[in-house]
Amino acid sequence: MKKCHTCKQIKINNKFWLYKSGKSKGYLHPHCNLCEKKRLKLYRQSVRYKKWRKLYSLSGKQVKALSRYQSSPKGKKSRKRYLRSLKGRKYLKLWQNSTKCKKYAKQYKKIWRHSPRGKFIIKTHDWNYRLKTKDLTFKIIQGVYENNIKKYNILTCYLCLKPIIFKDDHLDHKIPISRIKEFPKTKLNSKKNLGVSCSTCNLSKGSMTTAEFRVKQKKDLLC
Repeated sequence: MKKCHTCKQIKINNKFWLYKSGKSKGYLHPHCNLCEKKRLKLYRQSVRYKKWRKLYSLSGKQVKALSRYQSSPKGKKSRKRYLRSLKGRKYLKLWQNSTKCKKYAKQYKKIWRHSPRGKFIIKTHDWNYRLKTKDLTFKIIQGVYENNIKKYNILTCYLCLKPIIFKDDHLDHKIPISRIKEFPKTKLNSKKNLGVSCSTCNLSKGSMTTAEFRVKQKKDLLC
């Protein structure tokens, strides 16, 4: 509980802004959120704030010059250099973990999916996947599931060897479709290359082979 300096009302700590500086835990603002918002509104309408904005804000010409420099090869090089540096990496990590970045990413994804380029890329990806999984028939899938049950008695994940919950099963390619060029002799949609896995293992495996994934699992256990 804390007393506000302006309205002089006793309020909960959540109603006050928390200021942090460096490694310190921070301190609560003397004015409550409502009073602080009112104070800021009045300040932005004042002559002092308008004068300060004129002095420090960029003009239209300056903004255009900045955008030109950023899009130029010199500007791109300087940006790359900054991001490679220790300070740049720290800034990138902070930005990527922020809620603002996640919000922008969601908005961009929505716009990209409805754009002509996005629609075309999604269509081509789906078409390529269909072409590669043409040989995959119902009999092959049924055979993979039957072999799994014969081997383990219950439907189990072939990667983590844990029993699979209902509607949590995934049909997984041991050598993934995206890496067909590296293994030209293997038949992608054969029973030998297919296995039943749980959703967590399949998603964490990604574009890795089973051998690569098991090496990663061992490393994680050692850590």
